[in-house]
Amino acid sequence: MNIPKACFFDLDGVLLDTEPIHQEAWFRSAKAYGKVITTEELKTLKGRRRIDCAKQIIDSLNKSVEIQDFLEYYQGIILNMLTDVPAIQGAKNLVKKIIEAGISVALVSSSSKESFINKTKNHPWINEINIKVLGDDPFLNRGKPNPDPYLLAAQKLNVETIDSWAIEDSESGSYSALRAGCKVWCIQTDVEIRNKIIKETNISNTNLIIIDNLIEIEKKLEFLIQST
Repeated sequence: MNIPKACFFDLDGVLLDTEPIHQEAWFRSAKAYGKVITTEELKTLKGRRRIDCAKQIIDSLNKSVEIQDFLEYYQGIILNMLTDVPAIQGAKNLVKKIIEAGISVALVSSSSKESFINKTKNHPWINEINIKVLGDDPFLNRGKPNPDPYLLAAQKLNVETIDSWAIEDSESGSYSALRAGCKVWCIQTDVEIRNKIIKETNISNTNLIIIDNLIEIEKKLEFLIQST
């Protein structure tokens, strides 16, 4: 393994501990429209764009619902819940070390610009990542699990995905990065999800490294730098 030329960071579940909050907001929103979402269904929403999550929930309802109405209800819940979210352990330090190592960085998140600003207002260090591909990026045709977000990030950084690391935590995000050609570090302790990611992707799992936390990436990067 070589030092990457670029590193792509997901936001929710990688830099910020927001996933439980998002799941609760989707659960409440669906329940308001008569749908009780199971834990398994909530897992399939993780890492995807807000509009794609809303479409999936609406498709499972037994009635016609305007997507804009559903999203407005969801937004009314989530904005109040994301006022002060904690950072993932080791996230700030890892971002700092990667930048100091001269490695190009980009944020690749399914969050909208409005949501990103709201979630990160107490974490100015995240804006040290200058290049961002967000869920409502005007040049983004399809969101995760399609490869488009990572391909667009690579284009913005003028790097090849094959020379890049992507740090993810969800199925959809891992599929997206793998399909784009990245080496993927997936923070995932759920054995069922880990095995599902390996099974369902057509990319060799040599491109996928399952880890428990960000400290493992930091240690690997330090080893590679010292070895050069």
